[in-house]
Amino acid sequence: MQQPGMFAWTELATNDVEASGSFYKKVFGWNASTMKMPQGGDYTVFELNGEPVAGMVPLQFTTAPEGTPNHWFCYIAVADASDVCRSTVDSGGQIIREPWFVPEAGTIAILQAADGSHFGIIQPAPECE
Repeated sequence: MQQPGMFAWTELATNDVEASGSFYKKVFGWNASTMKMPQGGDYTVFELNGEPVAGMVPLQFTTAPEGTPNHWFCYIAVADASDVCRSTVDSGGQIIREPWFVPEAGTIAILQAADGSHFGIIQPAPECE
């Protein structure tokens, strides 16, 4: 996991997991493993040389509004997700999805900056630090 303030994880939100997965595996030589998500669907972890490099999620299981095109989404590492959520709101931003815990990853939240751009934060789980 990266130090706080650095980009820590990126994932592809897509309407066609099979086609997207095939494309990125061919282009970059990634392998992929999947796991069931609590809300349904599969989460894919792309790996290169046995190391995780990115994730992929069906677009329907994200907070993106209907009609959002396939896209890559980035997460920034933080020391305290609650503090960053408060600071975001105090700075004119919004919380799009309240923090939630993802086993083997950490506490994640989706935020919106004052300029309207969306980003994710991740406070690594103790076992991931």
